[in-house]
Amino acid sequence: MKIRTLVIAAGLSVVLAAIAILVVVGVVQPVSPVPADASKPVLSAPSPAGTSAGTAPTATTKTWVTSTSAEGNHLSELSLESKKVLRSLPLENAGQATALAQSGPTLAAGFSGPDHGGLLSFWDAKSGKHEGSVVLPGSVLDLNGATDGHTFDVLVEEGTEQVALSMNALSPTPTRSVKLPTSTIGMVLSPDRSQIYALRTGGRLAYVEAPSGAVGSSIAVNHEAFRLGLSNDGLQFYVLSHAGKLHDRVDVVSVTTGRITSSLFTSPSTRWILPTIDNARLVTFVGTPTSGRVEEFRLTS
Repeated sequence: MKIRTLVIAAGLSVVLAAIAILVVVGVVQPVSPVPADASKPVLSAPSPAGTSAGTAPTATTKTWVTSTSAEGNHLSELSLESKKVLRSLPLENAGQATALAQSGPTLAAGFSGPDHGGLLSFWDAKSGKHEGSVVLPGSVLDLNGATDGHTFDVLVEEGTEQVALSMNALSPTPTRSVKLPTSTIGMVLSPDRSQIYALRTGGRLAYVEAPSGAVGSSIAVNHEAFRLGLSNDGLQFYVLSHAGKLHDRVDVVSVTTGRITSSLFTSPSTRWILPTIDNARLVTFVGTPTSGRVEEFRLTS
């Protein structure tokens, strides 16, 4: 009986010790993000020097990019398959081309400049025809295209305030204006456009109701974050951050939980990010004064 008791006691001691080890490991070692197909792009194609923004590739692997160089601002259509510039159109030399978005057949390019504050210019994506421009009250920091073919949501810096304006390509007057939290540097909208996600300096991401402008919850992201993307189903954020001289970093963050689900490293000087239509890849637009590149990274969960 004594031997049996000793065996049972020893067994219990081993089990308790194992549980204690698991508890300690769980407390001391945080859950790490699962890396996506981390640092190697599955596609890379050259783009004009000074590339600053772009659109999601079509089914025929064509994309539009804006660029700013010594020759001025340009809107260029690229073929990622042939790795060639199909056509290049001059944009207004109104400061710097800072943003680009597409809504159906319409392209909108945003600018920042000291002479007028900001500018939004519209183009037909098929013909390349310039359809008009609207002067804005401040520099364009970010730009999103709706799905109706003519509505764009633009983040404008008006003095010390940041405002989200909804613009119709058919009218110069904003259809909606929402004041965002101070120090907002980027934004995306939920698929139904009922909520604005505002990225602020210092790594805070605020959930803002539209059109009331009421700020709900907020989450912490990388404190070096400077660009924000959103999956087409509205379930995942893509948060672009500076991560040293060798690369930038993109964290995939759950919209509902605020947790990082995966991370990947992109090329340094990444200016713009957005997912492909099927959310399978992340498209990055890289630009320096002397070079440009469009890359695609495989996304995994």
